[in-house]
Amino acid sequence: MANKEKGEIVIDASDAAFTLRFSANALCDLEAEVGASAVALANELSDEDNISITTLRAMFWAGLRDSHPDISVDDAGRIMTELGITEASAKIGEAFVAAFPASDDDGSSSGASGNDQATA
Repeated sequence: MANKEKGEIVIDASDAAFTLRFSANALCDLEAEVGASAVALANELSDEDNISITTLRAMFWAGLRDSHPDISVDDAGRIMTELGITEASAKIGEAFVAAFPASDDDGSSSGASGNDQATA
């Protein structure tokens, strides 16, 4: 089950449930795969007319890796195809927004921060 407080988004496809989340590790995987910063990719995601399908697939793949570490880029593409590019893009956007919550008026953030701290 997805934890929205951690920025997890559930995707039902291929008779299975997949969890999409842009954690620090997922963002690093994404940057390494695409060769661009997460901020640049977020800006590209908001420009629907100019984002490439290759970038969308890389974003989808990276977001799946926390919960599905053995998933390949091709597997991510197959799931996207089943969902439809528009739906997959919407899920990526939803997960990206959850990963970077807006700050409240007091300066604190609400929702997923991606900065989970371990307790001793």
